Amino acid sequence: MIHKTLSQRTLDESVDRLYDQMRPSVVMTFLAVVLFAFALLRETPLVVGSWTVVMLGHTFLHARSVFGYPKIKHFHAAEFWLSREVAFSLTRAIGWSILVMLYFHPEHTEQFYLLLMFLLAIVSGGLVTYSAVPTLYPSMVVLMLLPISLRLLLTPSTHAYAAIIGVGLLVYAAVLIRYHQEAHGISRKAIELYLQQGILMEEMHRFKEQLQESNEQLKTVNDHLQVALGRSHKLAFNDALTGCYNRRAFLEHLKAHASPYVAAPVCVVMMDLDHFKRINDQQGHLFGDHVLKVLVARIQMQLRPEDILARYGGEEFVCLMPGTTAEQAAIFAETIRKSVASTPIRDEDHIQHITISIGVAKYQPPEDPLEAVNRADQALYRAKRAGRDRVMVT
Repeated sequence: MIHKTLSQRTLDESVDRLYDQMRPSVVMTFLAVVLFAFALLRETPLVVGSWTVVMLGHTFLHARSVFGYPKIKHFHAAEFWLSREVAFSLTRAIGWSILVMLYFHPEHTEQFYLLLMFLLAIVSGGLVTYSAVPTLYPSMVVLMLLPISLRLLLTPSTHAYAAIIGVGLLVYAAVLIRYHQEAHGISRKAIELYLQQGILMEEMHRFKEQLQESNEQLKTVNDHLQVALGRSHKLAFNDALTGCYNRRAFLEHLKAHASPYVAAPVCVVMMDLDHFKRINDQQGHLFGDHVLKVLVARIQMQLRPEDILARYGGEEFVCLMPGTTAEQAAIFAETIRKSVASTPIRDEDHIQHITISIGVAKYQPPEDPLEAVNRADQALYRAKRAGRDRVMVT
């Protein structure tokens, strides 16, 4: 997958680089035609003039192709523009070759050197330009230097160095082709390395985006888990109706405060709502639930931050009071009893006076913590048998 992508992108990048180099090359080609025509037009105006018109027209069409490459690339693949460039370059080489065959005469030494200078400048300057294309530049070198070399070798010599120059041109052409192949290999390797780096950077960027997206998803999942964990914890340790702790949470706190490593005294206050069944039967269970909620709110208003209130069963509540003596707990219980009895509970349709009975017990180590709860419960039942709405201490 990467190799296929790299091969296609190598071709695209090669064509892009060729396009960047062809823009100045087109301008130089135009100048070469104009300068050559200016130098030789007086001597053979018909041949040079006709050739100049054809080559300038060819250069104009070539320039349109080169400078219109971004638009062509937008609608076609890179191979389309490359095939056009091959056609333009080869026909340009053929144009120069025709001029050599029609115009050049070995006996005209000055003209020979002038023409040779232009041809060498053109083929030498194209080495870097065409390094991205493997076969185009060698074809141009052969078409442009081979005719003049053969003309020198096959025409009777008029000066001593004609044959040597011809052989030298062939050697020079071979050297240009050889170094062009090396330049092409280096250019292609550089492009492939550049694109491989680009692909790796794209992969790293895509991986980074995926990692960031995964982190965001994990954060979302973690947030949901935290919410679910909070809900689970609340369901496990809180009473669904009143919002205070349930029996399980109370027993956990009781074991912690009754630990032998805790030296402070601990008291248990057991509270029960008087005649709650009658309230449910006469006023309805919805109002009964409302009564329980209001009762918990009134009790919590009297608690200290360290006190723990829990629903122990139906209408029975228990309060754990760390660092409190039995006398202090009894005073606290009496405060709660008065607060509950002083104000009736109402809703839109009902009004109800309520009272609570309370039993207080102090934990006495090393007894089982549940023994303190049992003693507070027994004190509570004594308060109910004594007439309710009172506090009993055991």
